[in-house]
Amino acid sequence: MEQIEMNEFLYSKLLPGLWKYLIKSFKKRKEEFEVINNNFVNPIELSKVYIEPNCQHGNPADEEDVASPINRPVFAVLNDFLSKKFIEKDGRRHLFVLADAGMGKTSLLLLLLLMIKLYSIMKFWPKKYNCELLKLGSDSIINMNNMPNKANTILLLDSLDEDPLAWQNYENRILQIIKASLEFNKVIISCRTQFFPQGQKDPFDRAGNIVIGGYTCPKFYLSLFNDTQIRQYLEKRFKKKVLFFFEKKNVKKICLANTICKRMKSLRLRPFRYTQLTKMR
Repeated sequence: MEQIEMNEFLYSKLLPGLWKYLIKSFKKRKEEFEVINNNFVNPIELSKVYIEPNCQHGNPADEEDVASPINRPVFAVLNDFLSKKFIEKDGRRHLFVLADAGMGKTSLLLLLLLMIKLYSIMKFWPKKYNCELLKLGSDSIINMNNMPNKANTILLLDSLDEDPLAWQNYENRILQIIKASLEFNKVIISCRTQFFPQGQKDPFDRAGNIVIGGYTCPKFYLSLFNDTQIRQYLEKRFKKKVLFFFEKKNVKKICLANTICKRMKSLRLRPFRYTQLTKMR
């Protein structure tokens, strides 16, 4: 098969089968996946149940109707961002992913990393491009400086709000991170909404941009789940293996989970609430 272009590699339809390729790749690159597992979450378990969220320009917490329909699937937006070619180093190659705790910021970056690495293994991804995921902390800039091939590397930086060097002044820390990562092809940074500085308004009044220290950067918020996404998650989460890779729905547990979700009311739209259903499995 021919290598895919950079603007064509994220497809939500590929997610159901992604974990099967992960199992095969895990055996060949066990050490690499163990590092991911130790620092983040189990990639195989995540890929089995992951549901692609939507994203939007405005903060969903500010909306009166939390169940209102919203913008675009997040992979479509990431495809647009990653397919663009930026010459300027003015912030446009730094994308901020914002959301409340437990809304799926880390999961999104991890799935993005895994998809790129798998495509590289399967020779669908152009060889010259690389992807690295770091959890932001005191040694992050040192690690960035030591990375080779920056011009062809997609850099994913997780949890700005958990970076001790950002706690005193988030805006100054963001400027340090932007300046240290200007040579990278693209940079995606995740942060909890309430910890992200307000910055300045885009002088051209473009939606989805924020100005910090002279850098104009794109940003978006992860959206709340809708009822369809809730149903899809529950159907993925509560399955039981029958033979090899064949699984069937556990209808009884799905019905019970739906009953619990209805009692949660608007809280059912927040993905992290489904951790409460894990004990049912």
